[in-house]
Amino acid sequence: MVIVNEQITFYNKNGVKHEGYYIDGYLKENIENYLVKAVKHKWDGVMLITGMEGSGKSVGTFTLAHFVDNTFPGQPLNDGTPRRKCDRIVFTPKQFMEAVDNSKPEQAIVWDEFVLGGMSVDAMTTMQRLIVKKMVTIRKKRLYIFLVIPTIFLLKKYFAILRTRALVHFYTPDGVARGYFKFYNYQTKNRLYIKGLKEWNHGIVKSNFHGRATNTEGYFFDAEEYERKKDEAILQLTQEPEKKRKELSDLRKEIKLNCDTAITALHFNLKNQNPKHTYEDTAQELNKYYGEDKYYADLVGKSCRVVQKRINKE
Repeated sequence: MVIVNEQITFYNKNGVKHEGYYIDGYLKENIENYLVKAVKHKWDGVMLITGMEGSGKSVGTFTLAHFVDNTFPGQPLNDGTPRRKCDRIVFTPKQFMEAVDNSKPEQAIVWDEFVLGGMSVDAMTTMQRLIVKKMVTIRKKRLYIFLVIPTIFLLKKYFAILRTRALVHFYTPDGVARGYFKFYNYQTKNRLYIKGLKEWNHGIVKSNFHGRATNTEGYFFDAEEYERKKDEAILQLTQEPEKKRKELSDLRKEIKLNCDTAITALHFNLKNQNPKHTYEDTAQELNKYYGEDKYYADLVGKSCRVVQKRINKE
């Protein structure tokens, strides 16, 4: 273990003072070699952090993010401690885009617990596309992006292999202890993905080295603000699908109503020209425009039946 940022007095979650904090020496050296040097030369700066829930990966990620950027995670709280706002700890695609746009050169962003957005392929694809879309800005600003997910095998090959610098995998050896990690450099990470993808096996390729992470909980931000932002993100992510379903349902109702109204107007216009005109004649007239398209034929048929019911009531 080596101490870093010893010029800063941090306070843990219990208020105990610490001059700086410790990082595994091999981990520090490799972060400097595989991430910091690359970012300074405007290479991609995406780092993968994986591990099961409760393994300590979030706290471990915050430690690394602060090591490469001592302004992480945001503006100072001015509460007499070095704690800062959680501006660059993000949980949603919108928060990530805003953080990238608002960040200054050589700052770090942590996309924490992307799994909250859903384990679906579509959700993970959206995340990867957003990062690739923003890669020019990320590279230009020399930003550090830490992506926290359960496993590398959720990612597509292009992203897992080509667009990420290294992998730190957190694990618990006994199901209780936290903060154990394995480090995979660029080459080893790629071999792990290729060989382990079929069975999602993290043990199929030996890591470059392993070690322990220091518990820095409470050092960098106010825990209540972090939990509040996380809860708001969870609420937003769980409400969005229902909101979209309702919007789609309302849109379909509006389209159907407009369709019924338009066909009613057309029917009575044709009936004024020919009193013997029936709703079947209206449907036949409309189908001349839609031909063999079954979707439109069904829609027209339903609307014409609505029209006929209205006529029968009059």
